[in-house]
Amino acid sequence: MFAFSSARVSLEDSDPEIRSSGATREVIVSSDILSGAAHGLRFWATPLAMMGVGSYDGFLIATNAAYTDALGWTEDELRAVPYWELLHPEDQHAMVEDGDRLMSTGGTRFGYDVRVLCRNGTFKWTRWSTVADEDANLLYGLGIDISDLKPLIADAPLAIGTWLRHIPTRTLKWSDELHAMFDLPAGEPLDDERILERIHPDDRLTLIVEWPAAMAEAGYFAGTFRVNRVDGRVRVLYSSGRVTEFDSAESPVSIRGLTIDVTDQRTP
Repeated sequence: MFAFSSARVSLEDSDPEIRSSGATREVIVSSDILSGAAHGLRFWATPLAMMGVGSYDGFLIATNAAYTDALGWTEDELRAVPYWELLHPEDQHAMVEDGDRLMSTGGTRFGYDVRVLCRNGTFKWTRWSTVADEDANLLYGLGIDISDLKPLIADAPLAIGTWLRHIPTRTLKWSDELHAMFDLPAGEPLDDERILERIHPDDRLTLIVEWPAAMAEAGYFAGTFRVNRVDGRVRVLYSSGRVTEFDSAESPVSIRGLTIDVTDQRTP
């Protein structure tokens, strides 16, 4: 896998320089880094393997269609969280250490196997090779699905929801899965007051104060909170997100993220 940045790259651009603006820097990815002009773009479009580009600060820049097709996430959803959050918990620590080592020393790492979270809540076995470009602070990865070569992953599917907040209009867009986690009808219009009604009183300060402070400082937040359902059950949710869109003045426009029901993982 990769460590990724907040920038976004359009690999359909015919210009030899593909530019993308992130929260803290401008990333310039030359198409010949991927393989050279038109040949590189054709190779990027191949369905034979998942391909991704990322930078050293933890977030995805770009993926090819094979990547999103294999895992079910959209590119925008993949850009919203650090790469390690989409790895199986048992694989995360080793992958972060290996990624740090690769970024420190440069070079290439071949053929490492990790379980990656799919949009439907299941995990899929994948095999990756990654090369580090120390000059550009970028990582390039190529992966394939090796599920047929591995034992069946027995983990029960996770309940995953995605969300988008448009800051200027203070509007929210939630997936149906996230509505269900909050015990709200699918498609019901949402506002902050409606959401806070469902949050456990002891956790409301986290959402009102701590997360906005983290967003202002680092452009990213993550943490757990409890939701009180109408049926009396309390669910523990993990949510993370970051600014994924800026206006011409570099002010944040949209925040995107995902939420996972981790109640079973936290219940003895």
